Amino acid sequence: LREDNLLEMMVFDNTAALSGGSTLNYVYNVMKVRSTAAFRAINSEYTASEASTETKTVQLKILGGSYKIDRVIRKHVKGVEEQEAFQLREKIKAIKRGYAKCFIAGDTSTDDKQFDGVDKLMAANMKLDNNIDLSTAALITSNYTALTDAFRDMQAEMDGAPSAFFCSPEGYALIQKIADRAAGFTITKDNFGKETFYFNGTVFVPLGDVTGSEYNVIPTDATTGKTAFYPIRIGEDGVHG
Repeated sequence: LREDNLLEMMVFDNTAALSGGSTLNYVYNVMKVRSTAAFRAINSEYTASEASTETKTVQLKILGGSYKIDRVIRKHVKGVEEQEAFQLREKIKAIKRGYAKCFIAGDTSTDDKQFDGVDKLMAANMKLDNNIDLSTAALITSNYTALTDAFRDMQAEMDGAPSAFFCSPEGYALIQKIADRAAGFTITKDNFGKETFYFNGTVFVPLGDVTGSEYNVIPTDATTGKTAFYPIRIGEDGVHG
């Protein structure tokens, strides 16, 4: 889980025991109607009202991989320990990328071995499609407030502050450019000078590689440059694994 922007933040509900005996069906509840409160008069009673939830069931999915090193190479070829460590390291990277891609864009209707990602699970009214043109330096300067306003609108619609704005590397580069111009951003640096960007207390987290790479997670349209930002609240009462 270390050195991964998404997995370091993710909360997992340990429902499947390593010793076996667990079901691969995961049941959770989604809030549908909130409870209410009211004032009452003396000698009267409250009108009962209850919060209601909807029960949903999903099937846990298996993500992993394997590799082979010929036993002759393993036994006789000098330097095989380095090769084995290399294969293991690259397999771990592949698992991290695979999880991130499915977390955003997984769709069981096209591949039933995956799980459904946030893109599919979000309702249509949870998506803002503002088509803000930030394709040049001049347009960033004139139009960036439309994007920061959209960030505030998205935060206002959520039940609690988001844990992060997940974005593409291109989206993250855009945030860096806007932060050079705008108020409302907080920038921190680690001991090596690496910057981390926050807007209204929420961190921006890039996922995957640039568009066109096989390791792309959140796409950026090659023609229009359009990309997406995902404000997500991670927790056992929010998005979790």
